[in-house]
Amino acid sequence: MHILHYLSEVKPIEELPELKNLVVVSEEELKLAQMLIQKLSGEFDISKFKDHYTEKLKELIKAKLEGREIAVKEEEKEELAKSLVEALKSSLEMVEKKEKEEKKKEEVKEKAK
Repeated sequence: MHILHYLSEVKPIEELPELKNLVVVSEEELKLAQMLIQKLSGEFDISKFKDHYTEKLKELIKAKLEGREIAVKEEEKEELAKSLVEALKSSLEMVEKKEKEEKKKEEVKEKAK
């Protein structure tokens, strides 16, 4: 899963000096994280994305103010990764699998022409 943080949600790192001392990252974790970032990096146009969460939240607030009853669904909890390394490896595997699927689709399109 990828999380997009909107500009209004992001603080400059200089405003969070306590982060410098919180996390110790192993060399393997750092390399895996860098590989994942490199795999997922590409051209980015934020105007293509909408903040659906905020839109839905505003709709819920409006409904509540109008006195309508709101039904809430419980979300299924995902199993937490046992370690950062496992989570990074799993993410890399998912990206590589997706790349292979996209490559196969392109090959099928090329053959169909």
